Parts: sequence; C-alpha cells; structure tokens
Amino acid sequence: AAGAGLPGGSRAAAVFGGVGGGGARGFMASSSASSADAAALTPDEVKKKMDEINDNFSISREEIESALEAAGTTYFNEEADFAREVTERTLGLYYALCEALPEGERASTQRAMGMKMEQLKAELKLLDHAHDDH
Repeated sequence: AAGAGLPGGSRAAAVFGGVGGGGARGFMASSSASSADAAALTPDEVKKKMDEINDNFSISREEIESALEAAGTTYFNEEADFAREVTERTLGLYYALCEALPEGERASTQRAMGMKMEQLKAELKLLDHAHDDH
C-alpha cells in the first residue's frame, strides 16, 4: 500500500506530524488550537478552514477507496484503520468549524458541506463489512 512502511514510525505519526502543512500522503494538519481560538474567525480564515476541510475530504475518500481495494488482503486492516483515522480527523475539522461559527454562518456552512460529510461517513461504513466479503 502506498505510504506503508514509512521510516521512523507509524503512518499516522507521519501524517499528523506537521502542523499547518501537508503530511505524508498529503493529509493536512490543522493549525488551530481550539474552537475557542476560532470564535472570531474572519471571512478569510473561514475560507481557509473550509478549503482545508475540502482538501482533507478528498484525501479521506482516497484513503477509504484504497482500503476498499485492499479488502481480502493482508493490508486491509492497516488501510482501513488509516482511512478511519483520517476521516475522523476530517469530520473533526468540520464539526470544530461549525461550532466556531455564529448560527447564520453555521447553517450556511452546513448546507454547503453537510452532505459531503454525510457521504464521507457513509463511505466509511462500507469498510465495516468490506473484508467480510472476501
């Protein structure tokens, strides 16, 4: 699997190691410390966070696809665990942004991104039974 066997530690450590930049396999680490820090987000900061979530959404989908392709192989569990980890991180970024926004902006963000996040959760659920078929 691509990214497996990274030198010096786990794939997750490589992915989440860099704050604010791209980690291994391109997963972006968030630079915000907490939703309290995000209470007064400027429109540019909101856009930046939405772009980060969208980038991570794409990466999460790729990781889920990679795990599904590994169903029936010895790599499946590792791929599935990694896909779950990056997807949970992506969902966490989305929920943190929603919590940090005032009600009107939150509703707008949920309309713009909510269906994608539900899609991500549904695709992740496919992993729960993918290995059973093989």
